[in-house]
Amino acid sequence: MQKSILNPPKNPVIDKFFEQHPRSHFLKFILNHHLHRLFAIVVFKVMYWCWFKIMNRIELQGKRHIEYLKSHYENSPFLIIENHVSNTDVLMHYSIWGHLGFMTYVFTSSSAFHPKHPQFTNLTHFIEMIPRYGTGKSNVLRMLRRLLRGDIVNLFTAGTYPSGEYSNTGLVQEGFSGGTRLAYQYWKKTGKKLLIQPVCSIGANKAYPPRSWLPPKPKLNHKIIVKFGEPFFLDFSEEITYDEIKEKTKEMQMKIAEIWNQKRLIPNYSKIRHRDRSGGTGKPRVYGHKRKRRTKKWKKRRKNGNYKKMLKKKNYTRSK
Repeated sequence: MQKSILNPPKNPVIDKFFEQHPRSHFLKFILNHHLHRLFAIVVFKVMYWCWFKIMNRIELQGKRHIEYLKSHYENSPFLIIENHVSNTDVLMHYSIWGHLGFMTYVFTSSSAFHPKHPQFTNLTHFIEMIPRYGTGKSNVLRMLRRLLRGDIVNLFTAGTYPSGEYSNTGLVQEGFSGGTRLAYQYWKKTGKKLLIQPVCSIGANKAYPPRSWLPPKPKLNHKIIVKFGEPFFLDFSEEITYDEIKEKTKEMQMKIAEIWNQKRLIPNYSKIRHRDRSGGTGKPRVYGHKRKRRTKKWKKRRKNGNYKKMLKKKNYTRSK
């Protein structure tokens, strides 16, 4: 773990971006010297007042918890966890936290850094979004390095919008375990518990429905209310288990759901599909122990004509 943090793996997404521009590129100079952060805060403040405040009459509730953060954790890293229900969630939460005086860094899909859209890619680099690519372990380490630098990480723990019969309901769904693993690794590395700030929005799914920008579906002037829950910490065992990860992940999601008195989490069909694609064995897995995908291995050996060795090794018998 220590070696991975001190010598982090190269980021192919960012490296590819810097290779496409000369050393004198203005954006590269701003990024290297962190001059863009003050400018970004101003932009987010303007976005909050000129877009969400005017268009959606956005209302922030539970601001006493933000005052607590400012008084006790002004220069300390913490993790923000939120529900993901609309097209503009990233921009909206960027503008809210900018309005409150915090520069946050959102963990997002690597598609936001696609080289086919250079202007959008420049924007995502400018506001220092954290790309999601590679294994789950590498993604957790990428966010962990941000926290160790003193930054604030913004994470949509569900990973995507509600789907199926719960599509566009705005309800909080089951989450992936990245947030739990991040809190655990931060505690193991620093010896301090990671402060987690839950946030839940309501109405954004009506104003900016997922995967739909064109009228008549969006009600662009629909009122949005964003409520901050009480900050909390997670307690872990010295050696975490799969069941504990699952339990703490549910606890995190329920902290978001309880802000609006939601009693139970709705199923996350994206998570179910992801589990099915990864083997669907149902066996617990902790980082460092990889699952064996026997199906692909079987097909590869059969294609290369080496499947007889596999039959002998596994004591399989072929029917005549």
